[in-house]
Amino acid sequence: MDFSIPPHLEEKLRVVRGFLIEELFPLERELLTRPFRELLPALSATREKVRQLGLFAPQAPTEYGGAGLRLIEHALLSEELGRTPLGHFRTK
Repeated sequence: MDFSIPPHLEEKLRVVRGFLIEELFPLERELLTRPFRELLPALSATREKVRQLGLFAPQAPTEYGGAGLRLIEHALLSEELGRTPLGHFRTK
């Protein structure tokens, strides 16, 4: 069984890591200090960026607007998203 990460997934993981650093990690402090409702506009904006990056609904087939990742690919992506409490909120 081949456990190597496919090149197309390596690129997605790189994009996800950058997105976490640039967009979501900065929102964590606000998540801890402000009411969640006040964050909703910023969270909606980041959700749109996720769609533009082609990372929205990674588990869903592409014909339904998802990324069409296989189970192991989704697991690797999910591992990265789990680095922040906002990670999975952004993709589903």
